[in-house]
Amino acid sequence: MMALLGTGLLSAVLVSPLLSIFVPVAVESGPSALSGALMYFYGDFIGQLVVAPALAWLAFEPARPARLRSMALDMLLQLGAVLIVFALLARNPELAPYLLMLMFTPLFYIGFRQGWEGAALAVTLIGVAIEVFRQQSLLPANVTLLQVVLAVTGAAALLLGAAATALRRSHGTLAQRHQQLAAVNQELAAVANELRQVSQRLVRLQEHGQRELASALEYELGQSISALGTRISLAFRETRDEHAMRLLESLREQVRECQDSLRRALRQLRPAILDSLGLREALARGPLYEMVDDAGAEFESHC
Repeated sequence: MMALLGTGLLSAVLVSPLLSIFVPVAVESGPSALSGALMYFYGDFIGQLVVAPALAWLAFEPARPARLRSMALDMLLQLGAVLIVFALLARNPELAPYLLMLMFTPLFYIGFRQGWEGAALAVTLIGVAIEVFRQQSLLPANVTLLQVVLAVTGAAALLLGAAATALRRSHGTLAQRHQQLAAVNQELAAVANELRQVSQRLVRLQEHGQRELASALEYELGQSISALGTRISLAFRETRDEHAMRLLESLREQVRECQDSLRRALRQLRPAILDSLGLREALARGPLYEMVDDAGAEFESHC
């Protein structure tokens, strides 16, 4: 919007001196290049101010029925303000300094409410109304004064509307990104839940595998070692040979060491107390308790 208004202002500044030279305007004090340039400047700038934003809205902005109804109501408000002010000025022209600005006050409300599109249509409406009243010689105020006020207030309303439109669009974009982030967060939560379930299944499979392996080792290897130890004990009782007794004693000690090693391995792999009495008792009387007790320290657990 600032680029559009700046282009119109620059064009009016460049063209108005040439028009005042080649098409001089007669004022009360006679032809004046400066006065003519200012009159052409205001005329050209207001012409672009009235027409260009409205054409841009018609060309580039999609019209929605609900938006059109809302803008039509605001245009009726602006037209009512113009007609009321002109009617009062027709009866009392001396009130122009007090009532003239009231005609332009709805511009700022419409610009803030409808954005630059509403401000563009309102400025066009005011410009057309002023031109119609001027053509019918019903304009009670000075045309130059109306041009100055329309140029200032119209440009300010368009800039305010453009700022409001940009703010609403940024809020809309931010809300859309929040929705996208919320959707992504939901997807991440779903993926995390799936990963949690997969991890739980893996842990259950690992525990099941450890339980099966511990049971198989205890059933197969443990019974074999126990049977071997029993046979060695029986042979130790029956023999009388000193050398054989020493050999059997050594074998029995090795079998006991194998039993202890197997018991420790099974306890670390899957303590039997964990399956028989649960986690609380496994913590209180299981491998951790035995390890600390072997080190000569006291151990108590509270679950």
